[in-house]
Amino acid sequence: MRFSNSNRVTSIDGAICLVLKEAGREDMSEDVVGLFLKSLDNTILHSEGEKVIQIEVHRQYGRNTRWRPAAEGPWLIPLPHLRYDSLPAPMITFSLQPYLVSGLIIQVNGHSIFNTLVGPIGKPVKLMLPMIFLQALLDDDLRSFAIMSKDGICTSRNVPGLNEPLTLPDEFVAELLWILERRSVVSWLLSFGAHGRSLAPQVAGSLLGIQFRIKNEDLPLTEQVWSKEVIMEGLTKMFGVTKAKEMFNKGLSNLKPKMTNEEVFRLIIQLAGQEE
Repeated sequence: MRFSNSNRVTSIDGAICLVLKEAGREDMSEDVVGLFLKSLDNTILHSEGEKVIQIEVHRQYGRNTRWRPAAEGPWLIPLPHLRYDSLPAPMITFSLQPYLVSGLIIQVNGHSIFNTLVGPIGKPVKLMLPMIFLQALLDDDLRSFAIMSKDGICTSRNVPGLNEPLTLPDEFVAELLWILERRSVVSWLLSFGAHGRSLAPQVAGSLLGIQFRIKNEDLPLTEQVWSKEVIMEGLTKMFGVTKAKEMFNKGLSNLKPKMTNEEVFRLIIQLAGQEE
């Protein structure tokens, strides 16, 4: 936790910007952070927030210092960290570190000053997004996963390959579905900055494997020597015809005859990501 001498934060958008700056993650889009806002339990503000604020005020300004919260805030902002896992099933794991942003009016030597306290608070919250579930979102086919339970905030579904039901906030799923109707998966991942760019080729390759697994059940996609037809079909599904042709033509000079479909797909995605 530290006091930031930046301009007064008056909105949730300003709080997100401040957290990204403080964490050195300014390459990440503010919209990405907004996707996870409802995935945190705001009771952390009540259980830990005031205690942390009091400790930090006394540490910075002295034990007898008086303070009160500003009219705006406080806010609990989730900062997502991404990881690609292959077990128990291929998935993206989001580790959401809560950040507290609180504007304070502090009494110092008979004068009122404003300052903003910002920093991590509480333990990270984990969300899992299996590739098979992501593909179902793209296909608008969540009905294929049996619902195990609902509580008005989250829904638990039976997803093949997982040891226990997948539980995700309903608002997160709805927002992600809205995003994927307007953007490709790779474009969405690139908005996470460096973390997303490093994951995009693996995620795209995994989705390609899911899309074409039925076409050749005898030989996995990871072992099939690449063909233009398969690559173009996969790129077109994710990016549209025009963008797919552009990406394939730009990556063609880097392709080798014995590469697999998955290797080629990942390489083309990686090259496209470097141009963003």
